[in-house]
Amino acid sequence: MVIHGKEIIFEQVDHTGGITVYILTSGGKSNKTQNLFCSLIPEVLVVGDYKLVVPRQMEFRFVDGSTINFLAERLDSPEYENGRYFQSALYVLNNAQVTALKNKSLSYIQITDTRQGKSIKCQPYKDLVKEQINCVLKEF
Repeated sequence: MVIHGKEIIFEQVDHTGGITVYILTSGGKSNKTQNLFCSLIPEVLVVGDYKLVVPRQMEFRFVDGSTINFLAERLDSPEYENGRYFQSALYVLNNAQVTALKNKSLSYIQITDTRQGKSIKCQPYKDLVKEQINCVLKEF
C-alpha cells in the first residue's frame, strides 16, 4: 500500500478555537484479485468551542463544473487527544472516480455531516488531489 502525506485543505482559527481539515490519499492492490484501489481519507480536527463536523459525505466540484459525490464507506470513532477532537472516514474510489480525480482540477471540496446538516467548504490548491492520486498510481 502507498500512502501520500496528509495535506491541509481547510483551516480556520480564532480566539475561541479552530477547525482543520486534512486529506490523505492511499492506494494499493487487492491481495485476492490484484486489482488496483485508491481511497481518500478526510480527517476533521477541532479545538475549543468549535463543533466536530463528521465527514460522512464529500462533494468534489471541478473547475469544468462537474461534480462527484462520495458517501463514507467507514467512519472511525471520534477521538480526543491533547484538547483536540478529531474524526476520519474512509472513501474507496471506483475506476471512474479515480479517472476524474487524476485528470481534473478542483474548484472546491465540500465535507458534510448529513446528520447535523453542517458542512465545510474547502478550497485547496486546485491540483492537490490530482497530484496525490497520480503520485499513488505511479507506484503501480
